[in-house]
Amino acid sequence: MSQGPALIAQAEQATPLPPGMTWDRLHYPVDPSAHYEAGFFREMVEAEAQCKWYRFVVAVDDAGDAQGLMAASSGLAVLRATRHYLGTDPATRQYYLTLEAAALAGNPAGLERFITLNCRGVAGFAVPSFALEPS
Repeated sequence: MSQGPALIAQAEQATPLPPGMTWDRLHYPVDPSAHYEAGFFREMVEAEAQCKWYRFVVAVDDAGDAQGLMAASSGLAVLRATRHYLGTDPATRQYYLTLEAAALAGNPAGLERFITLNCRGVAGFAVPSFALEPS
């Protein structure tokens, strides 16, 4: 555990975030008496980045920001090279790609659902406003 903060900082330096976003470590469940593998902290950082990039895609789509969507597309390409992303099974990677492509094409509903189900309490997100709207 004593290496945790250094491993987190190292992963944060290697993992880009969307413009204007910062890291939020509050959700990292760390028990000082437990032993963690080094990859645990990298995984947490990269999962946070995924949530933040997905939220960024939804926000720039909602704003009709074409330049923001270009930045989002580039950021997602970098995200796809992380161990968090590559470490999933092929079906999950295809699922992510499908959600991302739809969102970049103007249909972010799948990413909104992903955020609602997977990012609550992660990366400082509360329940997104779209999750509270009736369907």
